[in-house]
Amino acid sequence: MEIQGLKIAFCPRVYRPAEDSFMLLDYASTYFKKGIRLLEPCTGTGLISLVAAGAKCFSVATDVDVKAVLCANRNSRENRLDGYVDFVCCDGLAAMRKNLVSTTLVVFNPPYLPGDEDPRWGGGITGVETSIKILKHCMEVAPCAKIVFVASSVSDIGRLTAFLENNGARYRVTGRRYMGFFEELIVIEAVFTG
Repeated sequence: MEIQGLKIAFCPRVYRPAEDSFMLLDYASTYFKKGIRLLEPCTGTGLISLVAAGAKCFSVATDVDVKAVLCANRNSRENRLDGYVDFVCCDGLAAMRKNLVSTTLVVFNPPYLPGDEDPRWGGGITGVETSIKILKHCMEVAPCAKIVFVASSVSDIGRLTAFLENNGARYRVTGRRYMGFFEELIVIEAVFTG
């Protein structure tokens, strides 16, 4: 499939870009400028990092699933962007060293459905555990970076915003999209200040 001029292959058992991916891309891509250093946990097919690479940003993209990392890497090579993106198989940002001060942006579309154990969309018991784990990683790995990520109203948004507030983050909702009768997707932008 072609997305923003990129050939993106979908691979079995790898999260396919959907409404949440495109919504996040719309907001995050406003920050993609030459020289930006990006971290992208939960990369899936690599779409976000590949669009950033097209703008000459340097990215390290991670995924807990080796199939996703291989798929994203293949998409990177297919689009001749492999000089701008490194792919790492790890949980969130767990493999990154602390205080990567050159990182200016973290963008992620985490799994956010409550209770589902499939790592492509299950975000933990309340749906925000994966997001909170990655935000904790951000505090250690990229403490001054702008963070842009997706959350869903079907998960425990109150717990998520309480975590941000209790850890000194300034945050705001930068986008909303209603997905039908029961779900609203939101894009949150945050910076840890404390």
